[in-house]
Amino acid sequence: MSEEFGFTFCSILHRQKIYVAGIAVELEDQDVHHAILFELQDDDWDRWSFEHRLAGIASYQTNDVAKLITVGIDGFVEIADFDGADEERIGEHEADGGPSLLRPLRCVRIIGDHVYVAGARRQVYRRRLSGTDWRRYDQGVYIPRSSLESGSLHDIDGNGENWLIAVGLGGEIWTCTDGIWSQLDSPTNIRLEAVRHLGGTDFIAAGAQGTIIIGNANTLRILEQDLTTETFSSIEKAFGGIYLCTDQGNLFRIDNSVLSSINTILPPSPGGGFLSYGDQHLIFSTDFNVIIFDGANWKEISPT
Repeated sequence: MSEEFGFTFCSILHRQKIYVAGIAVELEDQDVHHAILFELQDDDWDRWSFEHRLAGIASYQTNDVAKLITVGIDGFVEIADFDGADEERIGEHEADGGPSLLRPLRCVRIIGDHVYVAGARRQVYRRRLSGTDWRRYDQGVYIPRSSLESGSLHDIDGNGENWLIAVGLGGEIWTCTDGIWSQLDSPTNIRLEAVRHLGGTDFIAAGAQGTIIIGNANTLRILEQDLTTETFSSIEKAFGGIYLCTDQGNLFRIDNSVLSSINTILPPSPGGGFLSYGDQHLIFSTDFNVIIFDGANWKEISPT
């Protein structure tokens, strides 16, 4: 358990390349905008800083080079690899204004050959993994600055370049087919924080008050459960089931539409929860702990 750092996001590229994002507790207590990035390589942690609050992180590999994309809520981006880091800015020259502290980004996801970000005013941007040019990808969903409408997308996923799913405030659920967004008739008005594509147009979404929605582009239903009213904050499909964690550091699994609680090696957590799955390993980060699961055993790997 770390007392110097708190943890917010995680991303596993493969078992020997794991990334964790967090904050320095002392700086956070002083309301200093920042993030601390940790990289696990061959059982050793390296770390560096980022001078913005995070919307999220994602890792990928191009030309056999591992890369970490770090996205600030204000649209500042850093792409890091073994050779250093490059900086980018999303929507810097947008006439209607891009991401900012007033219009923050909320998520980042690699889908197909692009990395996508989404956030306030239902803005969506993407860029090729091999490029540097961020472009709007929010036709039909974006709320222009001149509008009095409110809305925000808090997570995004998809089955490739041609079909995306995004969720957010008010229980809104949006799909994108060939670049055009349309809204689904959601069975809830409760805030949704996480979504995961499950194949075809099937997906699972979850959020506040223990809300879980399972469905596809045609049919949606709420999964009834009485185990928790906490806010689900992250979802991953792993080991034949669906794992969900809450913002209070608790972990659950769905099998055959039944939600069950998962006991890990973690002590009770004051909060936080994020998941990442890859290379047959599941990473679970809470406010002050990071653990890894190989399908049989949990092991603590918290950065120091």
